[in-house]
Amino acid sequence: MDVREKLMMHAKDSNEKMFVGRICELAERSQQAQSLEYTDFLNPAELELTEIAINSYPALSFESNGGYDGAERKIVAIYPTRCSWLEPEIEVEAIKITPKANNASLTHRDYLGALVNSGLKRKVLGDIQVREDFAYVIVKKSISDYLKTNLTQVGSSTVVVDYVDLDEISPKEEKYNTSVITVASMRLDSVVAKAFQLSRGAAANFIRQGRVKVNHRAVASASHELAEGDVLSCRGRGRCTITKVLGKTKKGRVKLEVGFPILDI
Repeated sequence: MDVREKLMMHAKDSNEKMFVGRICELAERSQQAQSLEYTDFLNPAELELTEIAINSYPALSFESNGGYDGAERKIVAIYPTRCSWLEPEIEVEAIKITPKANNASLTHRDYLGALVNSGLKRKVLGDIQVREDFAYVIVKKSISDYLKTNLTQVGSSTVVVDYVDLDEISPKEEKYNTSVITVASMRLDSVVAKAFQLSRGAAANFIRQGRVKVNHRAVASASHELAEGDVLSCRGRGRCTITKVLGKTKKGRVKLEVGFPILDI
């Protein structure tokens, strides 16, 4: 079994297999041509797969950068370890988008929708940090001028787009609305049903349809066992984190504290 075949075992669906294949192509090109190769911005699941993949090529190393400490989406540079003359330069820039209307109340979805509608693909965009009166966006440096020229409106509000220093951006502490739920077990279908107010059957259907992710990766098994700290997302229903396992009730049910983010990055 070659490296690619072994790595495909880590992929959970066809999309992940395609992604692993692309990373293998970059790795093999870097190894054969002794070159630096760069990915687009990757989400946490893709970053995990990339790390597994590159670690399977003993002659290669990698670095990642999302613009600031704690960034969720990052670009990865792949390079031959022995080629000391190759210095990865992951060029990202920070953009500040400020609505002219004082009471615009724009959301992460509003900003992302406007960016995509301006002609940009998600893969050239890093984290979007929504603050009270503006948003920070990390972008590939190559598209920052395009963005400054072409992004004029978010939602119904006209906006001002400025460059800012990356040092201005710090990790935004995520705030949660927490609640306590009790479930029969730590099975995925059981927790999804209770957390997102679905029937057990509906939860199982969501899982089969690939609409449920655990720690940013789709999980197709309803019996998948969850643990404290796991992040669940259910397409169309939201996202939550199992913040604490509080033990069992007198009837033997599992008591959990789950947190729903007030603001998304």
